[in-house]
Amino acid sequence: MIVLRRAVKADLALIRKTKNEPGEQIESLMPDKEVRAWEYALLVKDSAYALHAFAQLYRDRVGCENGFDELKNQWGWGGFTTQDIERYQTSACAAALVYNWLSRHCRAAKPGVHMEAITSLALLLASVARAVKHAGHTTLYLTPMHAAKDKLLALIANILAALSHIRAVSE
Repeated sequence: MIVLRRAVKADLALIRKTKNEPGEQIESLMPDKEVRAWEYALLVKDSAYALHAFAQLYRDRVGCENGFDELKNQWGWGGFTTQDIERYQTSACAAALVYNWLSRHCRAAKPGVHMEAITSLALLLASVARAVKHAGHTTLYLTPMHAAKDKLLALIANILAALSHIRAVSE
């Protein structure tokens, strides 16, 4: 068995209950610089891999499973209720097609990082778009409406660069 420990990188707010009665008071504490929070993982090892490589194997496995979890919970693949096989297949194919395109755009927006639908859709869909057609070309103008406008503009620029690359190399 392997116990992995790593420091939590995000800032945390700690709470302390002052009484153990109904209507108890909760006190919010901002951690000092010396306070460190840790996350732990317990792995069961039965292979010849080196100890340091085993943690990466588990991280890769979790990365693969996140896609299936996301399809099941956020995209409705948890189960279809119709008995009509053609309607079932059409719904499943439509969800898979949208998921694949969104995953492609999310991967282009932040290469090397998986952006989950539940956390990234609100940011990526927080723009108003206007399509302008002129001389056989359609130009899409996006107006970000999210508070993280600068971050969103950087993500959109990455998606544009990826689509431009595809356009340049495709026949």
